[in-house]
This record gives sequence, C-alpha cells and structure tokens, in this order.
Amino acid sequence: MKNNVLASPEPSPVQRFESLMDELGFKTCLGPTVHQATLDLHEAEFSRENLLHQTKIFFTKTSIMVPSGIDELPAVWLSQLPGILGGARKQHWKYLPFFIKSLALESGILRVDFMQEYIVQNNTDNISVWNQLRMTINLSLKPNIWRPLSVEDERALWNTRPELRNDMFVAH
Repeated sequence: MKNNVLASPEPSPVQRFESLMDELGFKTCLGPTVHQATLDLHEAEFSRENLLHQTKIFFTKTSIMVPSGIDELPAVWLSQLPGILGGARKQHWKYLPFFIKSLALESGILRVDFMQEYIVQNNTDNISVWNQLRMTINLSLKPNIWRPLSVEDERALWNTRPELRNDMFVAH
C-alpha cells in the first residue's frame, strides 16, 4: 500500500543558504522590515542611473556579462559590489574567476546564481565554493541581516521611522 503523505516542498536556494549560515553560527540581527528600511535610507545617497551604469561597466569588463536582476538591487549594495567582487580575483587577473548569471534581493539576502555552478560541482566539500562566495559577498555587504545596525543607521531609523523602534532591538 502506498503512503499518500505529501512530501514537504524543497527549500528554495535562499532558504538553504539561510540554513547554512545558521548552522555555521551566523544568526540574523535584523528583521526584514528594519533591514529594508535601512537599505531605503541609503537610496538618496547615490545617483542610481550613474551607479547602475558604472556597475554594468564593471561587469562587462571583468565578467563579460551583466547579471540579470542588477537593476533591482539596492543602490547601497550596487555601490559595494565592484569592490567586493574585485577582491575575489588575483591582482594580475583581468577577469573574475566566475560568471554571475543573476542577482536578486530575497529575504534580506543577496541571491547569487553562478553560471558554472551546475557545470562544476564539488560534492566533497561540506561548503561548496559557490556557497563560500555567497557567504563572502553577503557578509561583506553593508547593511546585511547578520550584522547589527551601524550607529549612524540606528540613529537615522530612530529619527525617521519611529514605528520601527521596537523592531530595532528584537533579537532575530
């Protein structure tokens, strides 16, 4: 007789990444509302059109392709990506050692999809090279959900978003 129990749905890539980060001891410090409000705080600091143009030039020169989804990323993250990703290559290398197919903000996490991920798989590691890159990128971005608010961001949110004051100090 068949067991008609419904299988639980497969976790999304972001849910798997969140679980990995949790298993490695990286606990979230910011809830989704506070994190998004913090990202929004920084939007006015940048000329979005110029920033997008510069970031696309970076990807064109170092990766040959511009990842899909780049237009929807928060400006504060766009401003940091070239420096973070540029640090992944050796000084004399012209190109990044990987191709990013797409980028997206999901649940406070930068979802990064690599072109080579399904071509080159290394199942012998507990943490794949792709997840190591995702960790490096996500932990390097500021603000991120695994770091407390900076004093400046905390002060700005306190003054501009009083409805979030209770959420700012809740452990996640």
